[in-house]
Amino acid sequence: MANTANITIEMMLKEAKLLGKKIAATPTGEHRKNGQNPREFRYLLNSSKKRERWVALADLRSGRNPFNLLTLAERKEEITLICKNIGAEFTGVVIEESGKDALFEVRKGDITRLVTLSNARKPGFKMSYRTEDAQIKAVKAACKKIGAKFSRILEPRNNVNYFLITKGDREREVTLGNLEKDCDPFDRPTPEESLVELEKILKKLTKGDVWATGKHGARRRNTIRKKGDNHIFFEVTNGKRFTWVDLPHARAWAVSPFYKASTADLQKEFNGLMKKMGYVSLNKYKKVKYGNAPKGNGHLLFAATDGNIIGWQTIASARRGCDLFHPTGGFRPSKPGYVYILKLLTRTGDVYTGYGITNNLERRFKDHELTFRRHGITCLETKTYYFANGMRAQETEQDITAYLHDAKQHHSLKGVSGFIRECAIGEAFDEVMFIAEEAKGSRKTLNKTANKQLAA
Repeated sequence: MANTANITIEMMLKEAKLLGKKIAATPTGEHRKNGQNPREFRYLLNSSKKRERWVALADLRSGRNPFNLLTLAERKEEITLICKNIGAEFTGVVIEESGKDALFEVRKGDITRLVTLSNARKPGFKMSYRTEDAQIKAVKAACKKIGAKFSRILEPRNNVNYFLITKGDREREVTLGNLEKDCDPFDRPTPEESLVELEKILKKLTKGDVWATGKHGARRRNTIRKKGDNHIFFEVTNGKRFTWVDLPHARAWAVSPFYKASTADLQKEFNGLMKKMGYVSLNKYKKVKYGNAPKGNGHLLFAATDGNIIGWQTIASARRGCDLFHPTGGFRPSKPGYVYILKLLTRTGDVYTGYGITNNLERRFKDHELTFRRHGITCLETKTYYFANGMRAQETEQDITAYLHDAKQHHSLKGVSGFIRECAIGEAFDEVMFIAEEAKGSRKTLNKTANKQLAA
């Protein structure tokens, strides 16, 4: 912590003048004690618009502009002007709660409302709100269109009226705005209704071996949902394992969520998928295990060929329809490829090992060069290896990744494109290079032009 015992008021005032220039304001020279610490002072800043603020020197050092925040008097002045423009009046009543925007009471004729300044600034603010009786009348008309009935008005939430409506034995709490959007609230099931449907699916599918625990919560998932489905996930279990599922996925289940297919079943499914794509499955498979994965877990890869080269693919990738030999983008194993290894120095002084594969080494290194400039990274050393068989380059990258996971040397340069997953600690550079040279069968590196380009 800095020693402030010898800092005088004059020194603080001099610093405040320099910092005040950045926000077009100057200290008036006045200061006052703030708090119990006698060395804490505030300075009165006077901007070109003759606005004044008491501000701490620490706030000025942090770059905050005190004139970006309006005082209560300035907000009252602005709300009065807005009301005048729409033929309303500000009553002078202000309700302030900790952590919330201040509410201003505005009156227009017989209508009185509490509004925030941000809502009053909106172009559509006209104080043309309907009375409570008019809102109930509109709700009844909207309920008639969807075959529902109005029950009663509920307590307002965030200054918005909520209404209870019924349809048979089902109930919903809605706002008038949602009803007027031609949206039937009964199309979307409640968590309780979704849980009942999920329990029926589990009972029919697993005969009671899997059941819902009753726990549920809102979670985000980047999947396409059918209209009317919500984002509520439910916890299900078979007594030993637990998982979370949502209703749209449960509806599509063909087997239990805890069912684990045998290798023979997966091989049979893979053969059928390859046949649809016009390729031939070789009825071979291998498991690529990573060190962070639990015992026995890993990626099961199946072999296939297009008549020229042999490729390996997971069943999940084949189910998505990914073409192993003619991908729409990224690395093409049907073409010659490169494996490259880079020793990287970050702006914080840390050294990491980056690696990857590409069909076009020059273009790939140009992309990395732009990324390095953006993140302040320096390339200290480069090794490249050419493979006439691009599939061999892809397998080499997989071998490197598997080794780094097993050795617990894997790392991630978060935010740095190309090295979020293909990265390791700096000490792993020689070991990664050894794996590539062993796969290549040579200790000579190629493409010196690209090496010089990155090293520069």
